[in-house]
Amino acid sequence: MKYSPKRTDNAIRAIYAALLIMTVLFAGTGSGITKAILSSLALIFLTASIYLFIRYDMTSYTYILSEKNGGYDFYIDKYVGKRGGYVCFYPISDSVMFEKYEKGMKKSLRQKYGNIHFYNYSQNIIKADKSIIVFENTDYFDAVIFEPDKHFSDMIRKAAEVSAKATDGNGESTQTSEN
Repeated sequence: MKYSPKRTDNAIRAIYAALLIMTVLFAGTGSGITKAILSSLALIFLTASIYLFIRYDMTSYTYILSEKNGGYDFYIDKYVGKRGGYVCFYPISDSVMFEKYEKGMKKSLRQKYGNIHFYNYSQNIIKADKSIIVFENTDYFDAVIFEPDKHFSDMIRKAAEVSAKATDGNGESTQTSEN
């Protein structure tokens, strides 16, 4: 199953506009040391607007849940313009938590899991229904923040249930194969 979130955040365009206006205003004003400072600020604003444009307007994500050998795998494909490929891959059997993402959650997850890395693969910067899924690795945890719809979220929950039934508590497969 695949799902690609839609851009619903028009506020990002207002941010671009504000940054570009500040760039134009600061680039040509002042004299001497003031001009150097304002030109530096203009360059910072221009860099920020280019980054935000590439990150939120040119970039798209596709979330993929695929069934393989009785288990499920979770992939994220990232495209910037026409170039791209997968940026994230985890077996669902390695997931330890999946829920709706709320502000302030990173701090509590750091307290709970200790060594945890966060990856934000959401399409929208401000208005978004985000979820978080935490995967256990050998000596650390990875938390993936993304924007699934309700159907994709339900599929992840079902896949996690199937994966939990297919493994014992140690991550070892309880399924046997007959030769």
